[in-house]
Amino acid sequence: MGPRNCVAPDIGEKLRQARWEAGQSLRQVGKKAGCSAMAIYDIERGRRMPSLPMLEKLAKVLCLKMVFGPHWCHRCLGTGKEGLWGVEGI
Repeated sequence: MGPRNCVAPDIGEKLRQARWEAGQSLRQVGKKAGCSAMAIYDIERGRRMPSLPMLEKLAKVLCLKMVFGPHWCHRCLGTGKEGLWGVEGI
């Protein structure tokens, strides 16, 4: 796996779209993922970045696939692990 906390900056938008398409509320997703509705709200609006474990839980709840793409990330530059985690529909 890639770096622990390198998550694509548009992840919140993708999670919100997947939640809407699944017809689930913030509260429903939060309960299934083990976090608060407010945490989901903040992630979806880009106010907070999910940890990799939280992103894995959200992807599972929303039936999304975790993907690691070769994108520039200042935290992992020069580590040999350059890239960002994101999600895509299954």
